[in-house]
Order: sequence, then C-alpha cells, then structure tokens
Amino acid sequence: RSSFSTLTKALAGELDASNIESAVFVCCSRVDALNHARVLRWELAVKLNRGCAVGGGSSTAKLVNESELFVVLLTQQLLLDANALFEVWMAMQQNLPIVTVMVSGAGYDYAEASAVYEDLPSQRPETAAELQQMLPDGVSVGTVGRMLHGNLTAIIALSWSPLASQNHLAALVDDITSRIKRRKNSSVSKVEMKRNRRFQEGAQRSNSAPPVQIPSDSVEATDDTAYVQAAAQDTVIGGDIDMRI
Repeated sequence: RSSFSTLTKALAGELDASNIESAVFVCCSRVDALNHARVLRWELAVKLNRGCAVGGGSSTAKLVNESELFVVLLTQQLLLDANALFEVWMAMQQNLPIVTVMVSGAGYDYAEASAVYEDLPSQRPETAAELQQMLPDGVSVGTVGRMLHGNLTAIIALSWSPLASQNHLAALVDDITSRIKRRKNSSVSKVEMKRNRRFQEGAQRSNSAPPVQIPSDSVEATDDTAYVQAAAQDTVIGGDIDMRI
C-alpha cells in the first residue's frame, strides 16, 4: 500500500474522486459540506496513513461496515439529506463510535435539529419519504428519527472552521484520530480484564475442589503420596484454565 504522506498533490486530486478503504467514514450533506468532507478525509488519511471514505455511491454500506470511526459534519442541509441520515443510521446499527463536528458558519441549529429528529415524518416529510425508501422492511422513519435524536443530540460536537488556519485543522484531526487509539486501548483492556477474571475463576474452583482421596489400605501416606495428590489437583486446575482462555 502506498504511503499517503508521500502522495503528490496531483495524486491527491485523483484519490479524492474515489474511496480506497475506510478507517474513518466522513458523513455529510452533499449539498453544503461535500468539499469540507473531502478535505477532512484527506487530512485523516495522511495522519493515519490509511484510506478514509466520504459517503456516496454503491459501496457506502460496505465502507461504513469496515470503518473504525464515523464522523458527521453538522451543517444546515444535513437535516434535509436522506442519504446522510441513512448513513448515520447504518453507523448506529454497527455500534460505531460517532464523532460530530460542527462546521462553523454552516447554519446548523441544535434546537431545530432536535425538533426535526424527534418527529422526522412531520418536520421533514419529503426527506422522511426518501429515507423510508432506503430503510429495510419493518424499520420506520419515526424510529430512525428518534435514534438520531438520542445519539446526535447527546454528543458534544467538535468545532471546525474551514476558513481557519492549518493548525486548527491539524488539531481537529488529532482529536478525531486520538479517539481511534483510545478505543483500541479500551478494547485491549477489556480483553485483559476478561482473561484475568477467567484465571481468578479457575483459581477459586481449585481452592474449593475436594482433595484426591487415596485409599489408606493400598498406599501408605508418604511424601510421595502428597506429591501425587498435589499433581492431581494441578491437572484439574490447568485443564480448566486452558479450556477457558
């Protein structure tokens, strides 16, 4: 795989037209935030040295499924973009961590968004009708709207001004990518906790297990006998732990 950090600006322009892979999926309204999303995707790809994706096209579902993190650009037109709302729903179905980014000057209003998500069919009927066509049977727009309300309104958004300096953009990218690292570290910690718990459970079982009884009329209780008893108990403990790891 070619390093993103070594790509020329010309190659960057070619890359911008397609999604190679999706470490981070950037969701946006195609009407007022597509260019912003492409800039952010490029910066994330350089930082991670991996491909990142912007929504759209037949491979969107696959790219969302492959992503480790899902970024939503909050702009006014997001509330009218059925494709973008569908992508957010897919991310929620995959239990992806979601990062919201408020694009300064793009007209996103939290109070308005909260009201729209809470009752999408009546607040945005055309968008709701378009979104319903994308959803699988048995999933209603009203349910999706309430899911959006419960998730997007509860997340503290990062702030991004596209007109600000490169340092501002770099800080945003650092904040987003650090969440991937924290998630990986958290996953490792959970695995270690489960492993330690299994060892502890195995040790508790061994302590409560009855000692191996050796008939007194067949073998005299000697130091060798005690060794056999200990070895028998160790076999039980070891077998239990090996099977559970």
